[in-house]
Amino acid sequence: MHLKSSSITYTSVFKFGIDAMKLLFLREGFIMSSQSSFSALENELLPELRKKLNSSEGPIDVSNNFSYIVSAFLENVFNGKFNVKPEDVLFTPKNEYPFSFSKNIAQEKEFQEALDNSDLMHIITRFSDVAYKRYLHLEKHLEKNKQKIRG
Repeated sequence: MHLKSSSITYTSVFKFGIDAMKLLFLREGFIMSSQSSFSALENELLPELRKKLNSSEGPIDVSNNFSYIVSAFLENVFNGKFNVKPEDVLFTPKNEYPFSFSKNIAQEKEFQEALDNSDLMHIITRFSDVAYKRYLHLEKHLEKNKQKIRG
C-alpha cells in the first residue's frame, strides 16, 4: 500500500499522537472502520436539551440540564449494561474540556470501547457546545444584573 506523500509521515505520528493518526488513516481510506453511530439518538435528544437549556435561569441550571440529558443519552446508548446517573457527567465550562465523566463510568469497558469505536465523543461534544453557548449567555446576563444592583 502506497501512502500519499502529503498525508502521513513519522513526524506527524509523534506530533499528533496515535488517535489523530487513526482518524487520518480513516479519512484517507487506509483503515476500514467498524464505527457505531448514535446520531439518531442524538437527534431525538437534541430538542429536549435545547428546551431545557432555554428554560435554564442560571449557569447552575445549565450544568444540571447538560448532565441530565447526557446521562439519559448514555443510558440509552448502553441500554442498562451499567447505570449512568447525572452526577456521572460533569459540565466543566471553565476547563479545557467542557465536560468530564466520573470514574464509575470512565472505567467501564463498554464505555471505553464506545468512545473508541463510535461517534459518542463527538455527540457529547456537540451537546456541550450548545450548553456552553447558553452558559456564556447566562453568565453575561448575571454580570449585568450584578452591575445594576451595585450601581
